[in-house]
Amino acid sequence: MRYLVVLLASLMLILAACGGGDDSNETEENNEETEQTDGNSGESEEDSEQDNEESTEEDTEETNEDSASGTDEQVVTAVQDYSDAMEQFQDEQVDGSTVQDMESREEVAEWFQENAPVTEKFATQISEDFFKEDGGELTWAELDYSVTFDAEEHKAYQVTESNFLVSFQIAGDAEENRGHYNYNVVDQEGEWLVNEFDFGYLDGEHPDDQEEEEQAEESSEDSEEDSDDEE
Repeated sequence: MRYLVVLLASLMLILAACGGGDDSNETEENNEETEQTDGNSGESEEDSEQDNEESTEEDTEETNEDSASGTDEQVVTAVQDYSDAMEQFQDEQVDGSTVQDMESREEVAEWFQENAPVTEKFATQISEDFFKEDGGELTWAELDYSVTFDAEEHKAYQVTESNFLVSFQIAGDAEENRGHYNYNVVDQEGEWLVNEFDFGYLDGEHPDDQEEEEQAEESSEDSEEDSDDEE
């Protein structure tokens, strides 16, 4: 009897131990599943954050490109509007080469400041470079270049956030106004204004270069004639 009691007690201990092992195994499995779930969740969050960052960067780049493109258009529009104003001035104020109803360059500068998107600096440059005072009369100066924006193709370069350069050239088969044209455009109080104009001759086409070439040809011809006379 005592033996059975001891045996029964032993069996109960063994069963209890087995049951505890199962619970322990189940607990370990549950813990592993939880850790795996947490790990997957963490990876999903990281992937989601990365996708959001990439999407934000792409949106920012597109916004910057659109903004830059819009600014370029505003800058070029300012140059075109100046050109339109210049054509209007030529049609309404110039008869032949004489400026009508104006007696000084200051009046010309004032007209362009009122009627074109230009700075005071460029308005003064227009009045001094494109016109001349001749015997109390204001006349159009003889120029080797165009004073309007005659560009089939042009490029806009950003110098600073508020400063652009619009460039084009007339070359190829063109017979007149050949050269490099550069317009400096600046942002003043939220408005794009043409600030300066610069013209440059194509390589070898500057009048001084052509004069030197003609002189060299004449000198060469004179040398040949002298040589013939000596013979």
